[in-house]
Amino acid sequence: MAVWPFESLENKDVVVAECYPALYIKSVYGYPVTKSKPTEVVKALSLLRHDHSKAIQCEIEMETWMHAVSSDDEFDTFTTAYYVFNEIMVGCEDILSYPKNIPECKTLEGWILGLSLRM
Repeated sequence: MAVWPFESLENKDVVVAECYPALYIKSVYGYPVTKSKPTEVVKALSLLRHDHSKAIQCEIEMETWMHAVSSDDEFDTFTTAYYVFNEIMVGCEDILSYPKNIPECKTLEGWILGLSLRM
């Protein structure tokens, strides 16, 4: 087992992954969205759903859109998956690399960064 991005994924059967959804919100929605405000989340997802210039190369079912507005965690999960899928579709090979060169990581998702893993 590996805990990504803190350990190598090489030859691991199980990976526990940490992601940084706050880094992707502006990229996906075009502006900052306060995920703790349901009306902002609904508006952002609705605009994204109807913005054909940002349409990804797959069909997203209505149930997925509805699930994405159901909680902060679901919004984070959807946003991260949407961003990662789009980056992979345009050929970005290092999208799943730890974003060491992005200073916002420490302020947006700093609760886990810099901690050493002890088992």
